[in-house]
Amino acid sequence: DLELFEMDRGSAVKKLLFEVFKCIENLNLSKKLFIYSHNLGGFDSYFILPYLIQYGKSPHCVTPLLDVKKKIICIQYRYSTWMSEEEMVEYGLTDSHSKKDRKQWNFIDSNRVFPISLKELCKIFDVPGKISDYNPEWNRLEFFKDSNNFKEFEEYSKQDSICLLNAVLRAREQYLKEFDVDIVNSVSAPSISLKIFRTKYLKKNIPILSRKLDAKIRESYMGGSSDCYKRTNVNGEQLKYADVNSLYPLAQTMDLPLDYVGEFKGDSLTWEEIFGYVECEIQTPDKLKIPLLSHRSDGRNIQPTGKWKGVYFSEELKEVMKHGYKIKKLTVYQFTRDTVFTDFILDLYVMKKNAINAAERYLYKLHLNSLYGIFGRDPNTLRTIIADYSEVSDVLSKYHVNTIAKVNDDLALILAQNNLDFETMSALNIELDLDLLKGTQKKVNCNVAIASAITSHARIHMIRLKTLEGITIYYTDTDSIIYSGEIPTEYMGNELGELKDELKGGVIKEFFCFGVKKYAYLDSDNNFKSVFSGIPRNSLSLEDVRELLDGKSINVKVPDQFVKSFDRFEIKIRPKIIEVKPTAYKKLVGNDYIPPAINEIDNPTSSKSPILKALIFAYKKYKKIFK
Repeated sequence: DLELFEMDRGSAVKKLLFEVFKCIENLNLSKKLFIYSHNLGGFDSYFILPYLIQYGKSPHCVTPLLDVKKKIICIQYRYSTWMSEEEMVEYGLTDSHSKKDRKQWNFIDSNRVFPISLKELCKIFDVPGKISDYNPEWNRLEFFKDSNNFKEFEEYSKQDSICLLNAVLRAREQYLKEFDVDIVNSVSAPSISLKIFRTKYLKKNIPILSRKLDAKIRESYMGGSSDCYKRTNVNGEQLKYADVNSLYPLAQTMDLPLDYVGEFKGDSLTWEEIFGYVECEIQTPDKLKIPLLSHRSDGRNIQPTGKWKGVYFSEELKEVMKHGYKIKKLTVYQFTRDTVFTDFILDLYVMKKNAINAAERYLYKLHLNSLYGIFGRDPNTLRTIIADYSEVSDVLSKYHVNTIAKVNDDLALILAQNNLDFETMSALNIELDLDLLKGTQKKVNCNVAIASAITSHARIHMIRLKTLEGITIYYTDTDSIIYSGEIPTEYMGNELGELKDELKGGVIKEFFCFGVKKYAYLDSDNNFKSVFSGIPRNSLSLEDVRELLDGKSINVKVPDQFVKSFDRFEIKIRPKIIEVKPTAYKKLVGNDYIPPAINEIDNPTSSKSPILKALIFAYKKYKKIFK
């Protein structure tokens, strides 16, 4: 209703969505419906959730599931066709009394299940796809005053829904055929990977760590190591670009921690005996040009020189000790070792090599890389509470509130933190002078010791490449390396863990690097590529990059940005220009980037954890608003 939309956007959107919900209800389909949206968490949920809460017979019929970044994973809506929730309570009835009459809608984000664009998803599963790419003109309300334009948008939207449905149905058939697994009700690719693993490959129980042990070992859980070493290739030196074939699947075939043995202080275990995690003090060799060990500092991973304290997987420490790192053991968290995922990975890898179509190849590749992630899930989950505004103050006194979002003038959606460790809860209660804040616990099936060991094995593989003799490294990413010189032929190939030549015999003629995830190159076929975090790939030209090399900044106009506010369930469209600067976190001396030097042993720093700071800020903010 464009006329209503111009006068009252909220009422227009409410009217539209209520009509959609009523239509679904009147279809009277199965008792349990699965409704897919490709980017539910990043877009559609901002409209669906607040209006579904208002539409339901009771706001408590709606249960959203969110991740720790406050992104909606799925939304469940349960209702009875013959009696309201309030009536059930009034008459003392339980769920079992109305089970045959209860229905459930499940809104699922297909982009979490298949983390690729809808256009690519349709192509892979060979179904008719989108009519066209998204037209930025549709962001302007005035554009729809022409009825032809509105008709074009309407047809585009219908085909979006049709092609998503067809792609999901085709994918479901493929999973049943290949893995005998039904993907319905799965909310992510890792959860499907776990289903596949359990059906055939799970031979031993995988334990869940205690909350205290999880918190300690989670300190070691870091991603891949990306670093820059040289600004450009001088004197026309030709560079090569190689990528590790299936790095994370390779890491999953290695020995992994399984059962927790116990805690050992100092040198009570030798390095030969140790397998697990070590809290330790680290000192790097002097004049180290290519640091090998990552360290989390100010919320990001860096590769420093100097001295610091941390928790690391034992096998990664053993690897860097070969190159002069000095490690002082403080506490060892010892585990048994097992090749938990080897059969799963090797079978899927062979299947991927023998795949006969794009769909098979995509599915095998997806699950080769996504299984381990589910074991690294953060146990600090979010609990959702829907309350009247008059009840918010009481909720603040009982739960660790993270966010309060406005549903309408009467209702609020409150996100409270589950599973906080004892130290964080104690610090929070002391800081806020609260006695009643106890926290809530919800079991999360995860094992960060396994996930962290896998990311560590991936870094170990890259350490061995970084320390090869006869090459000069310019840049490394999580699973790739840009270098000059010759890598021994035994490292090259198409098998698991071997290096592939990304340029297929070509070379890099011109290379430019301005920091991590900020590089560009011109290859021997005159193809120019640019990768700069924050803007789409290949947004910069060769001339732009040369200007950056001269110390100038470049303004890049990117597609309109959808700026989202969870607190207000609001999305605004804004044009955006990003300034790209020729700066890096590392100091540049000549053509060389110098690693940051730190000393956190002699000059220790202490600060509140990010989650503690966020919860203190949220409590003070909302207590003031709802006093």
